[in-house]
Amino acid sequence: MPLSQKNLSPLGITAKKQLGQNFLQGACIPSQIVEKSGVTKTDIVLEIGPGLGALTFPLAKIAQKVIAIEKDPDVAAILEEKLRKEKIQNTNLLVGDILQTDFADIANEEKTQLFVFGNLPYHISSPVLGLLTKNASHLKKAVLMFQKELADRIIASPGKKTYSRISVLCQFYGRVESLLFVDATHFYPRPKVNSEVISISFYNPNPHLRTNETLFFKIVQAAFGQRRKNLKNAFLGSSLNFSLPEITNVFQLAKIDSSRRAETLSIDEFISLTDAFQKLSFTAFK
Repeated sequence: MPLSQKNLSPLGITAKKQLGQNFLQGACIPSQIVEKSGVTKTDIVLEIGPGLGALTFPLAKIAQKVIAIEKDPDVAAILEEKLRKEKIQNTNLLVGDILQTDFADIANEEKTQLFVFGNLPYHISSPVLGLLTKNASHLKKAVLMFQKELADRIIASPGKKTYSRISVLCQFYGRVESLLFVDATHFYPRPKVNSEVISISFYNPNPHLRTNETLFFKIVQAAFGQRRKNLKNAFLGSSLNFSLPEITNVFQLAKIDSSRRAETLSIDEFISLTDAFQKLSFTAFK
């Protein structure tokens, strides 16, 4: 039966707009997500915002263990009862805020890298991505549902208009790919936009960490900060306060044309710029 307020009310819950709740309904889409994810019986799954369990139940049938973190205590109570009735014993449901969750502690306690799943509220999508990339060494893979516009930016390749700082951020830490398009009709309440499920397979070890990670992202931020300008002018106009001779030396050392724009550079080329800045040891990056 499709979800509606009519069948949510007897459960004593409503979809809370302030939490960005859009419940995934039906079994078809969750089953496809789990099937395409590649999750196995040896995986420890960390599920972000399980809601009423659309993904939790199919995940529990395959994974070794599911740790589900739900912010809404009312929804968590309903899901806890459903898990009890279905006699699901390999799922640990916690009430908490994913943005305050220590991924390293969980991974260390489980003695393995985590496989993350989540139908993310749109307003926390970017903060969650930041949290995942900061904890990349503790993660095996993430399968996440985003607003399609954001998903397109995450998976974009150099040269595309959608290629941006967030593309570089995610692709620095792992291999990204699109798994599934999800129409807005598969949610209640129905959102105004469609969604897309993507996966991030985290590098282990990460070949990009041969460079200065902090410096790399300062350069990426400066490059995309004024993306309509060419790279030389973007750096000159950034808060990093480089002089023209310094910028010229960097591009010569990196063997990159400074008249190009940020969206044309691959991650390896951003790394070349990073290494060039590092070699010249500018005080702005010390």
